[in-house]
Amino acid sequence: MYWKNSHRGGKVAMTLALRQFPAVQSLIVVDMAPVNVGLSVDFATFVEAMKVVDAAGCTKQSMADEILRESVPDIANRHFLLTNLKRDSHTGIYRFRIPLDTLGDSLTNMGAFPFDVAHHTYHGRTLIIAGANSGYVRPEKNAQTIRTFFPQSRVVVIDDAGHWGESFVTVWGEGTTLFEIRVDDK
Repeated sequence: MYWKNSHRGGKVAMTLALRQFPAVQSLIVVDMAPVNVGLSVDFATFVEAMKVVDAAGCTKQSMADEILRESVPDIANRHFLLTNLKRDSHTGIYRFRIPLDTLGDSLTNMGAFPFDVAHHTYHGRTLIIAGANSGYVRPEKNAQTIRTFFPQSRVVVIDDAGHWGESFVTVWGEGTTLFEIRVDDK
């Protein structure tokens, strides 16, 4: 299995690799480092705004977007949040498909990376792709930790890109596939 994931899913992918899950042959992580990172207050704002959308009983995605706009002015963030919105085929109401109360209660733990570099190493090929404007992967600060956990790792920084995957598409243009960079490219 070749595992690729981004955001918090990137930490899940790194966890599987570090726990020596046998099916993980190589790893691509988008904009996440194997370090403890405090979440910004934006995340709590996002969850609360999503709860407002759920309570409103939106029948159009544009209604949900309008409600989110009040608390989440950045269009890239709103669009990312809206990817989790799903229309109930019976009622026609849009609701978030993730458990918002559970997510909100878990925010304090989501920035953690519960591994000790002295005891966990993944020796498979690893590619970490970072957005230059994101701050979640800082090669100058995280390089040694990344290399200790993942000795066969490579970090690629995408200029003018932020954290959300959609920002990579914006930088590279429509029709461009981010994962044309392969884990074994030199």
